[in-house]
Amino acid sequence: MCPRTVDALRLLFIVAVVVHAICRVVTR
Repeated sequence: MCPRTVDALRLLFIVAVVVHAICRVVTR
């Protein structure tokens, strides 16, 4: 795997976690 791909996956994972956290806060 290229470092570029790893960075993209890491960024995508971080975005998913942030969106999930925001959804949990909003739907509270």
